[in-house]
Amino acid sequence: MSTMLHEPEPSDDEIREMINVIDDFADQLRDAIAAAAIAVSPASPCADAARDGLARIAGTLGQVPDVTLYNLASADRATGGIIMMALKIRLRAVGGGPTLDHPDAATFLDELHRPLFDTVRKRRVN
Repeated sequence: MSTMLHEPEPSDDEIREMINVIDDFADQLRDAIAAAAIAVSPASPCADAARDGLARIAGTLGQVPDVTLYNLASADRATGGIIMMALKIRLRAVGGGPTLDHPDAATFLDELHRPLFDTVRKRRVN
């Protein structure tokens, strides 16, 4: 027999707050992508790859599931901005080699989201 815990449905105000959290985090991420693109040195041998990679991430940010953005935004709030700081650092490395190339924003974010929330899930089980 499986026992499932069900959370109550969020109120309209809670949903509006979640949407605001997602939108604010996405705006911060767009600003970070733009800043990373500006910081690309034209003299760098990776400049084209960096600009192309950042453009792919920026162009596909709207396709990232809201739950991913909400989870990362919540973790960012809980850690005092550490998640966004880590994302900014990772954005500066985009295009620097095959392991730093991402086909889209979801893949880029999932590399941080998945291990972070796998750890949370493991702690809840134990």
